[in-house]
Amino acid sequence: VTLMGLSAGGASVHFHFFSPQSKGLFHRAISQSGTVLMPWAIQESGLQKTRELAESLNCLDSDTRTLIDCLKAIPADDLLAKTNNFYHFAMFPLAPFAPTVEVDSEYSFLKKHPYTQLNDGDAIDVPWLTWIAKDEGILGAMFVTNMLDHVETNWNELSEHMFDYKHVHTKSNKHDTAHKIKSHYFKNEKLSESNLNTLVKVFSDRLFNVGFETAVHMQSDVFDSPVYAAIYAFDKSTALKELLGCNLEGVAHGAESVLLHDTEVDHPAAVKIELSESEILMKDLLIDFLISFASNGKPTSSGVSWEPLTTDNPKYLLLNDFDDAQMVEIPELSQKEFWEGLKFMENKRAESLREEL
Repeated sequence: VTLMGLSAGGASVHFHFFSPQSKGLFHRAISQSGTVLMPWAIQESGLQKTRELAESLNCLDSDTRTLIDCLKAIPADDLLAKTNNFYHFAMFPLAPFAPTVEVDSEYSFLKKHPYTQLNDGDAIDVPWLTWIAKDEGILGAMFVTNMLDHVETNWNELSEHMFDYKHVHTKSNKHDTAHKIKSHYFKNEKLSESNLNTLVKVFSDRLFNVGFETAVHMQSDVFDSPVYAAIYAFDKSTALKELLGCNLEGVAHGAESVLLHDTEVDHPAAVKIELSESEILMKDLLIDFLISFASNGKPTSSGVSWEPLTTDNPKYLLLNDFDDAQMVEIPELSQKEFWEGLKFMENKRAESLREEL
């Protein structure tokens, strides 16, 4: 069995590496634009959010077991509808609810934080193929392009929601953190249409790139199985952005999904996608990689050499086009040093995210 998923599905695939329940059930894994170390992938303040959700549904008992029984009796549609209460601004945070580190029991899916397990080399050792899109942050920026003045004026208040760090920093340095982010990326510029590409970069780095870069390097360092990492930079396909009404430049989150599945996107305006010749050739290249990896553990296609990322050879496959794919070293993929300098209480600084219900 080869697991494969996109976005939250990509992170879900990656979670299986860290669950004793999944051991022996899969032999390879493919994560598109999603790893367990991305800030939206794992739940913080889970108990607090559960109580808030329960209260909104009139489940008011203080005993957590009784509270759970009450929530289980609520129709799923009603539970889902209440998710809107947890979007504090526009569609942020992007994932209000996510998997949690559980109490250690026979049936726990996730007993320890994935970062801790990676650091200890305590995870399932199988080949992993993963990539991110060149401009993942379009997914975040597209929600605020029509309210830039509002975001600029209220940056210090909105930043923690947009970049998903509300629950991993102290309230006392809230405005200081927001100012550091704004100053680092925008220097002295005000947010405007002329620097939207910079806003895309902030979203890309915080929500995707740092977690991707950290995960692939840690996993390749501690396990024998290869890690194949790529940057999807094919910018000749705009179908997904057109369907979503997005006019931002770049290669958006999930852009390759339209090619891979060549079918209707789950969106009210979606229609059957007619692929261009270059899109078909890129689709064929991606499918070659996926099928060969699932078959023998090594992604191959005629004329393209995709080598594993290692400490001695820290290179990614840069997928610019079907005839322009090469291994490259990218020293500053994610502005990782800056984000780690903010000292959020996550990953290596998370003492424990386990909360019992």
